[in-house]
Amino acid sequence: EAAAPEPAAPRVAVKGATRFRVVRGTQDFEAGRAESEWEFADGNYRIRLMMETTGVAVMFKSIKIEQESRGKLTSSGLQPERFVTRRNGAETNETIEFDWAGREAVLGRSGSRQPLADGVQDLLSFQYQLAYLPKVVEGTTLLVATARKIESYRFQLIGEEELETVAGVFKTLHVKVPTEHNTTELWLALDRGLLPIKI
Repeated sequence: EAAAPEPAAPRVAVKGATRFRVVRGTQDFEAGRAESEWEFADGNYRIRLMMETTGVAVMFKSIKIEQESRGKLTSSGLQPERFVTRRNGAETNETIEFDWAGREAVLGRSGSRQPLADGVQDLLSFQYQLAYLPKVVEGTTLLVATARKIESYRFQLIGEEELETVAGVFKTLHVKVPTEHNTTELWLALDRGLLPIKI
């Protein structure tokens, strides 16, 4: 039986929320909004992301998607236990169950069981795990589980940039994460534990 992970203090605020505008295309058309909430307490964590269409986009399709990650906070960072996605209030098959004692992840969409290596994250926890890395540099790699497979996220470093937002000006680290199907760009706040300011 695996020993319980050693708890650790969070490296970002114990509790908080970030609100985003969701835009499409090059004309900055607002299609929705998103809010990410996190909380660290008693050696555990909970992260929730809510996204929904707003404004004119609602006329085409009203969608509300919620994702939630729960797990332990250890000396090595976040150790997810369950990831779930809900669409318009109903749980989908976009789930992941992390069995650290049995060293396997059960992926809801593919129905497969995958070997679980140390440090594997999910689509929400990996963004907060960045604060536990010694440094994010060119080639930094994280293993991230989706509901279909476990992928290797290799970070490409674009550089430091100042980003102006309604919440103020942030000094950020701009990175790209290419995967099999798309490329994600992140602007990470250097003085806020690398929390994403823009995605």
